[in-house]
Amino acid sequence: MQLLIEPFSVGPNVVPFVASQDMPTAYVFYAVNSLVHTQEYKRHWIPLSAKEVVVADRMTAKRFSSLIRPMLVTQETHRKAIRNLRRTRDLLLPRLLSGQIEARPPEP
Repeated sequence: MQLLIEPFSVGPNVVPFVASQDMPTAYVFYAVNSLVHTQEYKRHWIPLSAKEVVVADRMTAKRFSSLIRPMLVTQETHRKAIRNLRRTRDLLLPRLLSGQIEARPPEP
């Protein structure tokens, strides 16, 4: 399971999981995230739906979500930066090793 905080496209192997009953999705995600462990891809709705979860009152759940939201946004920002840096590395490293481009120290 993965918590996404930005819009995304649902592909054939994606099952969106959205909280109901006016509970914040982030709270429900963290409440159930560790309930089912997998070694390979498959959908685990039956084992997950058989689990019992202690649910906080709505105010506590909303407070939790509002506290964790900035951390989730920061985490997503870092993931994007890492993806961008990896792409940059993968484009530049072969050119650097082949001599197509030269690495120079920055000018003072």
